[in-house]
Amino acid sequence: MNDLTIPRFLRARVNAAPGKPFLSFGDRTWTYAEFAGEVGRAASGLRRLGVGLGHRVALFLPNLPEFLFVWFALAILRAIAVPINPAFRPAEAAYPLRHSEPSLVVAARDLGETLERALAEAELACPVV
Repeated sequence: MNDLTIPRFLRARVNAAPGKPFLSFGDRTWTYAEFAGEVGRAASGLRRLGVGLGHRVALFLPNLPEFLFVWFALAILRAIAVPINPAFRPAEAAYPLRHSEPSLVVAARDLGETLERALAEAELACPVV
């Protein structure tokens, strides 16, 4: 168990039970194989954006499947996830942004205004997707 990483866990579960349900949200369910596919697509996109080993990526996302897709993808890329509470006001979100200095922020579209204000307050310029 000491060498069980998130990517190894997912790979083992996909190999053992690819069709078994892994994640349900609303009326949608993802099997292990489907979930791994979403994670792989997220990892490819993040890699194309230059995310890799040791990079900090802020996650300004509500409790949605996309949070897990990106979180697992960052583990695959050996990057560091910096989750930020999506209920934070701009001043509250500015604190973890300022101190983590992420190379990228992944945010929900509807949090864009709050994020823009938080980045301005943190005096931080970094790409947002």
